[in-house]
Formats: sequence, structure tokens, C-alpha cells
Amino acid sequence: MPLTGQTRNNILAQLDAAFAALEAGEVPSADLIHQSFEFTLTGVRYIVQVQGGGTSGYPLLDLRVKRLPA
Repeated sequence: MPLTGQTRNNILAQLDAAFAALEAGEVPSADLIHQSFEFTLTGVRYIVQVQGGGTSGYPLLDLRVKRLPA
């Protein structure tokens, strides 16, 4: 299922914001969920939870994606 340009750009913007916050030290603990965002694709809603981790030289984002029932 291909993403539309707008959906893809919105997802990438959210991920870039999460990386920027992680690199700036604004994510207090790797155990805390930094942020969540959602998108809809072909009528199905997805929620993405982003958790920061890694090191300052090699930041890492763990993603959890939940698909909500229609």
C-alpha cells in the first residue's frame, strides 16, 4: 500500500522532530514515549508511538504502530 506524498511527508516530519528532540536532550528517558502521531491510509487509522534511545552519537528511535479497527 503506497503512501501518498502528503502522508509520507507528514510521517517524515514527525520522525525528524523526534530525532531533533532526542539529539537536543529533550527526551528525559529512553523508557518514556516521546510522542505519538497518527495517519490514515485507505480509510484505516494508524497510531505511531515513538520512543527515544541510543547514544548522542547514534540516536535511535523505536516505533510502535497500532492499527485501529475500522
